[in-house]
Amino acid sequence: MKARSNTYVVVLLVFLTIPSATGQQKTAFADTKLYEAVLDRLFQHERYKSAFVLRYSYSSDSGELQIATQELKDNQISIEIWQLPHGAPTVWNQLAERSAKQDSELNVNKAAATIIVNHDSKIVQKSSDLGKLVTSGSKLQIPLAVDNRLFLDGSQFDLTLTSLSKDISISLRTSQRPEFSDNPIVRWMAQVRSGVEQLR
Repeated sequence: MKARSNTYVVVLLVFLTIPSATGQQKTAFADTKLYEAVLDRLFQHERYKSAFVLRYSYSSDSGELQIATQELKDNQISIEIWQLPHGAPTVWNQLAERSAKQDSELNVNKAAATIIVNHDSKIVQKSSDLGKLVTSGSKLQIPLAVDNRLFLDGSQFDLTLTSLSKDISISLRTSQRPEFSDNPIVRWMAQVRSGVEQLR
């Protein structure tokens, strides 16, 4: 990731939309603050441990996921993965279901305690296809052009790069087909997700 300054934060935000849901869930739940706070609780990680943290949210298709990577010695890369069990409803839909039941005491602690997230760790070689893909992220450049497009049924991609000299956070809104995005960061994150999901 190329930058001139040593420490800075870049945040790119596009209009936020709500994932599709059916029936009562779609109209009864719209608490994005609770949703994001629950994700923060479910996806906790050591802030200065990882080179990249990739978070995928607001997706009605593929579900929420977080990936954290760290380069190790001996040309290896550690990949930590937080993901819902296979076939489980998205975090958004689980919160929507609780809200539809008129749970007046629904809060971050109570909601997070009822949602199962699998946390796993893998080691890959830098020379592997996934290893090359992950390390290629360091060569990405951030496009700063304003994008006023509105994605009615989109996903949110969050990328964090943290080190002793850099602290970069990027939030990007995209369609449900991120592999076709014109944003190189979105396409890279989609490719990393696809590669990591093949490790299952």
